[in-house]
Amino acid sequence: VNVVGQLVAHRSDEPHPFSLSCNPDLTLDLLALRRDGKADFVFCGQTNSELPFMRGDAAIAANEFDLLLDSPAADFPLFAPPREPISLADYAAGLHAAALIPDGGTLQIGIGSLGDAVAQALILRHRHNDDFRALLTRLNATPATAHTGPFTTGLYGCTEMFVEGLLDLYRAGVLKREVGGAVLHAGFFVGSRAFYRALRDMPP
Repeated sequence: VNVVGQLVAHRSDEPHPFSLSCNPDLTLDLLALRRDGKADFVFCGQTNSELPFMRGDAAIAANEFDLLLDSPAADFPLFAPPREPISLADYAAGLHAAALIPDGGTLQIGIGSLGDAVAQALILRHRHNDDFRALLTRLNATPATAHTGPFTTGLYGCTEMFVEGLLDLYRAGVLKREVGGAVLHAGFFVGSRAFYRALRDMPP
């Protein structure tokens, strides 16, 4: 690798005013190698006003960049895949999966309609428990060792990709078990424009 180019978020009121935002994982490793003299590359950043400013390890100082394009004239809408419709088969699989997850457990879900179905089934289990149990019975989908009660301790998210369904679970009070001071650890995220807007608007 001899050139790294990345979109970044910018906030002048932050101690480290730039954020690797949606994709910090590989860049952080490469920057650490460069600081240790084990890699030599040009690091180019371009700010984008739609990127949520993610703190923690994703926030970096201006002196990490060799070149930085920071101009409203270069702004553009972020790539945003739409949320796919959820089929009845996916909803049924999501209900079954939701009954396998114990309160206090750890969750990883991926992008797409099946992950969204699992998230929605977990929300149904937590908020409308009688309906959740009734659907499992009607589908004959209750596992032998079932976890069907609402969430008291809640779940912790540990996932490579932070998807919109995990934000839905956080808002519904399901994703609330903290590990290392956070309810979710992830390597990167991608989602709809509503997802990006929700992350931008969240308090620190």
